[in-house]
Amino acid sequence: MLLSIIVPIYNAEKYLPRCLDSLLDQGLGEDEMEIVCVDDGSTDGSLSVLRGYEEKHSCVRVFSQENNGAWAARNRGLDEAEGDVVTFCDADDYLVPDGLGYVMRTFWNDDVDVICHASTTLDRNKLKTWKENNIVDGTVICEGEGKKIYERDPKYFVWNTIIRRSIIEEQQLRFLPLTMSEDSTFMLELMMAVSKAIDVSSNIYRYTVSEGQVTRQRDPKTMRTCIDNYLHFMSELKKYNQENVIQIQKRPLFSRAFSACLSRKELSELNARLDTLNIKFLPYPVYVPLSFLFRKIFVPYILPHISRE
Repeated sequence: MLLSIIVPIYNAEKYLPRCLDSLLDQGLGEDEMEIVCVDDGSTDGSLSVLRGYEEKHSCVRVFSQENNGAWAARNRGLDEAEGDVVTFCDADDYLVPDGLGYVMRTFWNDDVDVICHASTTLDRNKLKTWKENNIVDGTVICEGEGKKIYERDPKYFVWNTIIRRSIIEEQQLRFLPLTMSEDSTFMLELMMAVSKAIDVSSNIYRYTVSEGQVTRQRDPKTMRTCIDNYLHFMSELKKYNQENVIQIQKRPLFSRAFSACLSRKELSELNARLDTLNIKFLPYPVYVPLSFLFRKIFVPYILPHISRE
């Protein structure tokens, strides 16, 4: 069984060797996997690094395109993938040795459509005390229909998921052109469609948070885009009656709203959209001072010290 690992890349020259070296060390032979690298218009030396790995390793395939965003790079990867199963890895992240090989050997069978495994988020707070243990052992936490797995513990990210590629093609799943939540929307559509999924405890993926990532940027323009993306995701959740997950998404949505410096009209429009989701936010006279405190105190002095789990 061939595993396709799709890696979207944009200006990741600094992290690429760590990422690719880890993917080559997954306990799989080069005839058992392919690493599909999509350079999304990088302006640094990322493409040169990729070409070097492509020359040395037959399983590394490199594609280049104009910059369109991670969603477009992932879609290109899906279009080019030839494996029976697919997973994803971001270019600034890595996996522990033999992680994917262990999960595939231990948990995959002919009935499985999706395997979700565990991950650790490495931000600057976590890294102060973090010591890698490279433990891949795990057990089955839950199994059954994808909807059952999702409702028990919502799955938001494609990089800790191994997917039968035929399911992706049958459901015509692709990533939407969103700045945020494109992977969450993809995972929602996937998990609602699959008949057999397994959630396992093997903690094999390391998600690295850098200060420049979109999820940490707090300029108002970016936040307005994020709000639209969150609202889209939440409307999709409502379509599938995932009310509990909608409630979970309120906190990150409100956080972006406080950072967006919304005008009275913009806040009114946001509240109208939230009404369709049975969610209440704040009236403008209350929003203004709270937004000011959030932007001037919480974001610069408190947010950087909150660990992301």
